[in-house]
Amino acid sequence: MNLEQLNDLDFDSIGSWPPVARWALSLTLVILVLAVGGYLWIGERYSELQAGVRQERQLKQEYRDKYQFSAHLERHQQELVQTRLELHQLLSMLPSRDEMPGLLDDVTFLAAETNLSIVSIGWLPERAGELYTELPLSIELRGGYVEFGHFVAGMAALPRIVSLDDFSVTRQETVLSMKLVATTYRLLASAEAP
Repeated sequence: MNLEQLNDLDFDSIGSWPPVARWALSLTLVILVLAVGGYLWIGERYSELQAGVRQERQLKQEYRDKYQFSAHLERHQQELVQTRLELHQLLSMLPSRDEMPGLLDDVTFLAAETNLSIVSIGWLPERAGELYTELPLSIELRGGYVEFGHFVAGMAALPRIVSLDDFSVTRQETVLSMKLVATTYRLLASAEAP
């Protein structure tokens, strides 16, 4: 079959075509149907494959993370025990209601020990938090810079958790006056240690 005969083929009368042309058309149609069907079928399967590959990566990463955690489980357990001990130690540094007068005594003793004179000292209203109550203590002292430094160092060395805030130092004639708020914390009864 030459090119001129190929141009004379009429698609309305395919049955009269030579057998080679019919076979070629049939083979072309089969290949075209297989290609389109394969593309559609493979495209759907390819999306499933990509989803499976992503899931495999995610599962492998989860496995690695869990393996790393389990490989160091004993260390993590020791860290947890250590953290609980530290938490218990810190919670024991929070004064109870019965220890509040003792804190006032400690501050008074510390002021006397550092040669500062107490102008005023008194509890301010409590501020309730979620797990603890803040107990602010207003303190006004008179003395010198060095004595103030020793007083602040002594407050930091107290066996209780105390934060010092709202400092103000003013000169009054030949002495200095320092006002500050020392805040300690008390654990609420509803907040129990783990």
